[in-house]
Order: sequence, then C-alpha cells, then structure tokens
Amino acid sequence: MSLAAPASRPLKVVRREIRTLDTNNIVSGVNFFGSNTKGGAEGLAEFTRNDMLAFYKWIRSLYVANKTVTLTYVGSGGNLGTMRDRRRQAGTATNHASSFRTASQTPDISAVDTLWSKINVNYDTSVAMPNHLSHGALSRPLTMGSYSANRKNMKEYPLGILGELVAEALAEIGNNKSHSSYANMTTGRHGGYAVLRQDASIPSTHDDGGGLTDMGRAFEDTIANASAYTSGGIPETQDQPVALDNANRWNLYSMDVNATAPPAPPNMVYVDPSTGHIHEWGMANMTAFFQPFVQHIAANGYNAAGKGKLHFYISGEIAGVNSGTGGSIYPLDGGFGEMINEELNGSSASGYTQGPAQPASGDNYRTQEFPNGTAQAVNTYSLRSYTEA
Repeated sequence: MSLAAPASRPLKVVRREIRTLDTNNIVSGVNFFGSNTKGGAEGLAEFTRNDMLAFYKWIRSLYVANKTVTLTYVGSGGNLGTMRDRRRQAGTATNHASSFRTASQTPDISAVDTLWSKINVNYDTSVAMPNHLSHGALSRPLTMGSYSANRKNMKEYPLGILGELVAEALAEIGNNKSHSSYANMTTGRHGGYAVLRQDASIPSTHDDGGGLTDMGRAFEDTIANASAYTSGGIPETQDQPVALDNANRWNLYSMDVNATAPPAPPNMVYVDPSTGHIHEWGMANMTAFFQPFVQHIAANGYNAAGKGKLHFYISGEIAGVNSGTGGSIYPLDGGFGEMINEELNGSSASGYTQGPAQPASGDNYRTQEFPNGTAQAVNTYSLRSYTEA
C-alpha cells in the first residue's frame, strides 16, 4: 500500500432484528424507523475487518474486468528490464613444442552471457476518473476519519483517502502472500503475476480462487560443468554447461479471473447535502463508480502526482529499469519466485591445467584453464510491485 497507515474505513448501515420478549419471534410489518422512532434498531458502524477483506476482493474483481496495468510475454526486448544468466567457459588451449606455457601465458576462462528480457509492462491510461455524482451518490462515501482526536467526527471521504482505500486493494494483487495450500510458495491474486520455479508443484488456483496461466519462460540459470573438463581432453571444448533441469527454469504466470464473483461488500453510505439525511449507496451504483475508479487509479494514480498507481518491476535487473519512484513494502518474491544466477567461484589461475605427456615430436606441451570451484549465487532477480506513494 502507499501510506504508512491504512486508509480510514467506510461506514455501513447496521440492522438487527426486533424480537418479542416472551416468544423471541421476529416482529415484522411494523415501521420502527419512522419520524417518531427512538432506540437502536438501526444505526451506522464502520466496516469490520471481514468487511474490508470483502471490499478488497470485490475491488480486485472489478479491476480485472478491464485490467489497465498488464504484463505480457515477448520474444525479446521486454521493457521491464534485463536479467543476465552468466556461466564460465574454458580459455583457449595452448600448444608448445618444448615446454608448458605458464598460467599467465595461458588464456583465461571467460564469461558466456545470455540476456533475458521477456516481460513487457503495459499501461492503459484511457479510463477516465469517474464522478460519484453520476452514479447515484450525492456525496462521496462517509467515514469516521483517521484514528486521531477527530475520530468521532463523521465526514465525507477526501478523494485522496478514497483513492488510497482502492490502492490498498491494488497493492495486494501481487504474489506477496504465501499460497494457502503451499506454505513455501507465493502466488498472486486477481490481476497479479508470479514467476515460479518449474520444479515446484504449481497450484491450480491462486488466493482469490482463479486459475494460473503459464505465459512462458522468464529465466534460465546455466553453469559450467567443471567435471567435464580433463587434462587428457586438452584442447577441451570451451563451453560445456551442466544440462538444465526444472530447478533452474522459471516461468511467468498470470493470476486469472475467478469465474465465481466474490460476495459484495456492505453498501456504503452518503449524505444528501440539502437535507443532511444519510442514504445507502446501492450496489449497482457502487459498482458503476468503483469499476472505472480502480481502473483509472491503477494506470494513472488518484492525483496529479500519480499516487496509488500500480507498478511492476524486476528487482536486481541489470539495465537500470524501474517503473516509478517508490519502493516495494511487500516484495513479490520468496518461495519459488526468486530467479537465481549461479557461477563457479574458482579463479582462472586455479583452473590452470597441463596436459599429459605427449609424443616427442610436434606441439606436445598443452595447457588450458578450466572453470572450477563451487556454485555461488551471483545475481538474484524477483518480480515485484508497489502502489506509488
């Protein structure tokens, strides 16, 4: 989310049944809420925690009806940045007629780089900011305000705080939460994305209930096969990587729409400025307002500075690309989401190798420097997101 403290909660109407004292039967057919009514049969209350969770899930379901910030898979040149897979290969072998070349005279091992830039981020900024007056509300929704001395002063939501309320729902679309059935894996929610290692047991659904779609290979990590190089093989083939397996492959996944719509949150309330009367905001009108509201905020932010705008980026990528200026409070990595580039850590000199005895004639003294050492993580990449602060 964008703010250090959460946005204040909306107000809702609270109803409770009126029952007879002796038989506990529900009393119906009587207007308890007329002009002369007193008592607490109906009132206002803040959204509960469960109401807020329902609201966030509902907002995300409105957003994915027309996502305005999307990731797409491309063959090359993706604008989300570049990840480098680097491995080491042997240097060029030397031959000499009378003596072995020294380590300093033998060409060094070198790097073999493969660059991965398969992910594009796309913004659709065309959805206009809606006006609540066009959607059945005579004011913005009511809230009790911030958790401070003026807590009990009921007021209309400022546009920025209402926007922040929606940004909090957007901030949760990424894979910053452990999947309910896979404690060591993080997935996303409606409208989100995840990069998952291919030796994982990929879940069939994400935490908002929809499926996952494999969009394509985002990264592979290769490493030199040190055991493949031998003195008797000099001159060895320079590039001899270990065969890839699924523990070294990562794919990009989208978090798809759940075919079953989530339960609607409680109706918010607004005030009629001409009378001071408080009214419930009907769900159809709430939907008609909040759908373009969340879609506009995701791509544009809720103010001129772009606050609340949704950003994706790749942490650690080498091209210096970062969408936006904020930071990720809840990074979208961990579990099977981190893409790791490993290299053998041995120096070129420590890989210096002399060939076996050769016939007395010809270039019979051979040397070559081989990749060596143990595998070490050199670069770690992860898909992350945040909403602009």
